[in-house]
Amino acid sequence: MMKPGGRVFLKSEWGQISDEWPCVSFTKRSVGDQLRREFVAGRDVLVYVGTRDPETTRLPEHRSRLISAVTIEPNQVLETRKIVPLDVWTKSNAQWGDRWPYSMAVISAANIVGPPFPAAHDVIPAAYRSFSEIANRGGVVEALESEREAIMSLDIEPMSLDLREDVRAYLELRSSLSPERDSLVKKSVNRMAQLIVDRVERGGDIGVKINPIRYAPNLSTCMCS
Repeated sequence: MMKPGGRVFLKSEWGQISDEWPCVSFTKRSVGDQLRREFVAGRDVLVYVGTRDPETTRLPEHRSRLISAVTIEPNQVLETRKIVPLDVWTKSNAQWGDRWPYSMAVISAANIVGPPFPAAHDVIPAAYRSFSEIANRGGVVEALESEREAIMSLDIEPMSLDLREDVRAYLELRSSLSPERDSLVKKSVNRMAQLIVDRVERGGDIGVKINPIRYAPNLSTCMCS
């Protein structure tokens, strides 16, 4: 799920990733802004850490445990109500109100193998403590150095999510505009630009006064960056 050198972000959640809530949601728009700045799709991973609250994290085996890992699309913040199944959203809204209005789509997902699930205070003690800092309430923190390596050694079980139609359409559009395909387009444009430059330079001054000399533009002007 993660490339070498990728970063490991952590977020408190009430349970594992599932079809009932197939996205990463947050109350504060600032959390989304942070992920948009720092999370790189295809390189980084976000790990779910179950909360300690029995009212919210209802399964005891999930509390204070590392329970899921996901990769997300950080470039667009979506409305949670358009991702979560309607019946689940209605029930959540009745109990908690519009508490998590913002979300990011999950591209790939896995559950960490358990039970017993790895205890957060054993695997990532420093990062886990940082959740209690006021600045990190409701946000994300990062596992660094040895704690990052400890998380990367955990066993996972990849899973597929049943996403709503509009979310699938968005992800398909994103895939069609992937960096790999974009790179191929740029290469084709650059190749065409080089052919034009070569052709114009071969024309040059053909020795007939009624035909002006044609100058090719600088290659850097034609080529895509």
